[in-house]
Amino acid sequence: FTTVWVAWEMTEEIRSGTMNMRLLRPLHPILPHMVSHLASIPLRGLIVIPIAAALLIWVEPSALVHSPAGLAATALSIVGAWFIAFGIQACVGCAAFFFQSAHILARLYFALFLVFSGYILPLQLFPSWLQTATYYLPFRYQLALPVDLALARLQLSDALPHLVAQWVWIAIVWTALSFMWQRGIRRYEAFGA
Repeated sequence: FTTVWVAWEMTEEIRSGTMNMRLLRPLHPILPHMVSHLASIPLRGLIVIPIAAALLIWVEPSALVHSPAGLAATALSIVGAWFIAFGIQACVGCAAFFFQSAHILARLYFALFLVFSGYILPLQLFPSWLQTATYYLPFRYQLALPVDLALARLQLSDALPHLVAQWVWIAIVWTALSFMWQRGIRRYEAFGA
């Protein structure tokens, strides 16, 4: 549910000049991207939820979080994961204001995400020093944290510092996005957008 592709869209809009039309509208140009990405979640849910339900029947259902507080923490972490993912991707998209294309940067981000989020390999299998390093990167909070909460690997008391760290990352990423957008749009306008 946290997959976004705004970096590729923004890069193409900036390169092709179609960003100009978004700049003329009364809404912030990133808002339609957010709405578009959020609108895709129910459709993905139609595909993912039956698969997840089948896996729950096959796997031990007691391995999942059952408490209302645990479910709320899981939901909060999924929302937080989406905001981090979208914010980072939008930052990568803003890099297109400064470079010919941000596609390489988007690929680099995706490679780092695959490794350090637990997507390819559970973070528990990393050497201890690398596990510790992942606590200081945003990737863990995009996938490993929601999964750990959903599978009740973290007790709520242990999860609270991770949730706080996730929302600190949201503040950092969205502050960086605001800064990059303001700088980038000035540069974009300076070159006759």
